[in-house]
Amino acid sequence: LFTFSSAAERFSLLSNDGDFVFDFNQEQADPGMAFGRIDAYGMNSIHVHPRSAELQFVTSGRLITEMVPENGVLDNDGQRRVI
Repeated sequence: LFTFSSAAERFSLLSNDGDFVFDFNQEQADPGMAFGRIDAYGMNSIHVHPRSAELQFVTSGRLITEMVPENGVLDNDGQRRVI
């Protein structure tokens, strides 16, 4: 993954959504934490985590999430890939 020059090239190697599953028990990283509240019909602002991940815990209701890679990352049908 480090040898590719763009995220589109990296995503071509990671063709299955399961490739994005991360085992937190194997890493020795210092954790960080923040608390936020998303009210009904609210939206978390669009942002990136270049060397990190984001966990969200739902205590009431339902939260729908999606990840859209950069331009040029397509699925098997030639459509923009949404994970």
